[in-house]
Amino acid sequence: MRGNTVCILLAVLIAFEISIAGYLFLAVSSPSNGVLSVKEENAASPPCIVKSGKVTVGGTSMLPLVKPGETVTALFGYHACHPVERDDVVLYHYAGDKNPLIKSVKAVPGDRWSLEERDGYFLIFVNGKVLENSAGEEYEIPDTNRILPLYVKDYPVIPQNAYLILGDNPEGSLDSSRFGLIGGEDLLGKVIGTLDH
Repeated sequence: MRGNTVCILLAVLIAFEISIAGYLFLAVSSPSNGVLSVKEENAASPPCIVKSGKVTVGGTSMLPLVKPGETVTALFGYHACHPVERDDVVLYHYAGDKNPLIKSVKAVPGDRWSLEERDGYFLIFVNGKVLENSAGEEYEIPDTNRILPLYVKDYPVIPQNAYLILGDNPEGSLDSSRFGLIGGEDLLGKVIGTLDH
């Protein structure tokens, strides 16, 4: 009993010293328990736990980047530890849907964005460049879309903790073209690769 108490006390003291010193603590666990890493930067912030999991894609909105039925690896909780970056492929909690949406982040806080109307559709520009999907095709959002013009008018610069997310299908999908900018708190994880290949 005394030996166990000493071990526990030593572990607590070491963890306390790491937290107080502000060092980055990264522990990689075995894949069997699903915990990929734990990051603790200081005693004031809670530890950040990232879990790896498999997700099977059920729709066509991410074609040609990800095919329906393909299994991808997702890092759940990743953005609690790391900033969301442009072109991250993410899992998004869409209210009213039990399954998360898989989308690509196309604009992040501080980005300037605008729309340009052409022959019945909008092109989306971010920081002066037209948005393209993974195959280099321009997104063509029907000009009947009323959501994006409202957001562009009110938020010509993407505000803090807001993101523009789109599918990879250049003709549109259930994404920011339908529901507008999204909040970072609804991002469930980052998709890092496929497992079927």
